[in-house]
Amino acid sequence: MRGFGKVVLSFLVGLVVFLGSFVPLAHRIRWWHDGRDAVMTIEDPALPPGGLVPGGYDIHFVNVKYEGADGVVHVPQKGLTLAQAQQLVAGGRIPVRYLKSHPDATLIDGEELENPYGYMILGLALMATGAFGYRLYRREQAAGGR
Repeated sequence: MRGFGKVVLSFLVGLVVFLGSFVPLAHRIRWWHDGRDAVMTIEDPALPPGGLVPGGYDIHFVNVKYEGADGVVHVPQKGLTLAQAQQLVAGGRIPVRYLKSHPDATLIDGEELENPYGYMILGLALMATGAFGYRLYRREQAAGGR
């Protein structure tokens, strides 16, 4: 009976990994369907560069706007790193990809989403190993082995 537990465990771990891969896949589909490319600029150019205090703060909240093919989208209090906020205050522009339905969600300057395909392949391989192991276990039981 010990061999059967390992077979079931292999199949169940494969099933969990395979089903878990659908979460990043759903994120990719959402970004593909609802994502828009734009350029982020600062909304309030009167913000003094000294207003951004280095050290002690991981996130700085700045009023920004996205300029893209869908027009201009205003995003109040967008959380940015100090370097990104300073770049915008200095008049810079940052390429972003944002969700039309939720403009605060962004992929800034070439960020990538998690790749789900490796998890899918691993899950399928573990499930196939479990199914093959179950087949061998049944064959062994039919032959009268323990």
